[in-house]
Amino acid sequence: MAWVLDDGTSPMSVTVQRADEWFTVQMPHGVQRAQILCWQPPRLVLRLESGAIVDALVSWQRNACHINWRGKHYSITTSTHRSTDPSTQNNPSSQKKSITAPLPGRVIALLVATGATVQSGQSLCVIEAMKMQNEILAPRDGVIGEISIIEGQTVETGAVLLQMV
Repeated sequence: MAWVLDDGTSPMSVTVQRADEWFTVQMPHGVQRAQILCWQPPRLVLRLESGAIVDALVSWQRNACHINWRGKHYSITTSTHRSTDPSTQNNPSSQKKSITAPLPGRVIALLVATGATVQSGQSLCVIEAMKMQNEILAPRDGVIGEISIIEGQTVETGAVLLQMV
């Protein structure tokens, strides 16, 4: 998943991939692997591969994640790439389809990965609201183009969960 990390001075593009318990973060200056030790919003505790511990406060607003760590504020937003080719503008099969949260809640399961081929009606993720688990289903056949959520994240009604192409 592609993200933009902004510390208020110089935004940088980062990608995040999950493999088992570890997340791999590719940044312009290198690669960092991290494991989530504690995710109890607003607190997030990570263990870096080096053994260092990151203890930060996290909040979500719309499609942006705000992180406060060591007295510094960071914003993370999804990077969206829109086609400027006019031949794809009116072609529904080339358009991205945003899958949005139908209700506020907490993402308890993310069941697909970027690049996965999905079929109409396939479960994409599960949102828990008021102790009820709500499956979010693919509205059509397609490919997962972008994922805007992580497990444990709280989402509001209408928040973009993922994009299908």
